[in-house]
Amino acid sequence: MRARRLPTAALGLAALLIGACWWATGPLVAHGREQPVAGSRLGRVGLAAGVRQTLAEPLFGLLERVIANHGRPSSPAERQRSPLPADAHRVVHFVSPQDTDPAIDQFLQDHYALYNRAVPQNGKLFVFFPGTFARPSDYQWVLDEAASRGYRVIGLEYPSTTANPRQSSVVQLCTRDADPACYGRVREARLRGGDLGGLDSVTPANSIVNRLVRLLGYLQQQYPDEGWDAFMPGDQIDWSRVAVGGHSQGGGVAALIAKQYPVARVAMWSGPADYVPLAGTFATWMLEPSATPIDRYYGLVHESERGARGILGGYAALGLDRYGAPVGVAASTPPSPDAHVLVVSLPPRPRPVPMPDPNHGSTAADGLTPLGDDGRPAYRTAWDVLLGP
Repeated sequence: MRARRLPTAALGLAALLIGACWWATGPLVAHGREQPVAGSRLGRVGLAAGVRQTLAEPLFGLLERVIANHGRPSSPAERQRSPLPADAHRVVHFVSPQDTDPAIDQFLQDHYALYNRAVPQNGKLFVFFPGTFARPSDYQWVLDEAASRGYRVIGLEYPSTTANPRQSSVVQLCTRDADPACYGRVREARLRGGDLGGLDSVTPANSIVNRLVRLLGYLQQQYPDEGWDAFMPGDQIDWSRVAVGGHSQGGGVAALIAKQYPVARVAMWSGPADYVPLAGTFATWMLEPSATPIDRYYGLVHESERGARGILGGYAALGLDRYGAPVGVAASTPPSPDAHVLVVSLPPRPRPVPMPDPNHGSTAADGLTPLGDDGRPAYRTAWDVLLGP
């Protein structure tokens, strides 16, 4: 049966249900470390919580259509939709994954590649990974903010789900598995290709690494004067010139890459929180030594998102607790650039349809992140701490 094309408005809503599906499979965290959060209503955060979120059948049906939508290329009309104000200096390339490698046959929505000609370039590439079910087009404010900091920027479309929305996110696949290595296996399969515990598999062509390599090669070939070759001399990515970031599941992708390669910076929005309740520990990969110095890791979380305590615990497991307590962000005062974990608290933008956990999406996603009086994201100064100079 041919999948029905999801209306754009419904797609935008469903793609932002990242939080609901991230925590959809029962108890997630149960650990005992505590840490104060300066300037936040969380106060003393007891990092011991049980999170359960059940999604109604109609919502799962909607998510099935979102997954199906990833299986087709972006349309010209979709490429025209953007929350960003016009900027004559902004250069954006919409790239179909299949144009970079015909062997890519899943997750075919556009990659985004952009930079700003009016901003002095910092010589680094920022690669952003969306959350579960979401697309690069759902994070245009974050991508544009990175470009305003002097980065060349890529928003990467990648295999973030299986065909079954009930067993798609990393947490859904592993939270009931007692093996602390489960999370690492699932993430590694999506990073390089492999089996997802018998539920699904990712071919090497569809993997994150191949998509990024092929995209950089495509950009070098199509736009030889734009400098994309600086980040991949030959056929190997120069990770020392790459900053990685992501939202929710995408934050875990960024952290996993940073564990394996010495990247320039790690920016994590609302993730990861790969905790193993049945073993009473975080995932093995989170506790392993990092090829990237820990002082290059930065994280942000909303104090009221349902997984906040687990995410704060995940940041601590990665080693960010050595830089002091998480810092609450006041709307009127830019956060200190020395902070490594930021806690935001503004209410998300209202949606016409109720959402299970809008605070989770509001830390980064276009449709939910709060806007200031100037019409731009209220969290820009917090994002700038994550993105760095």
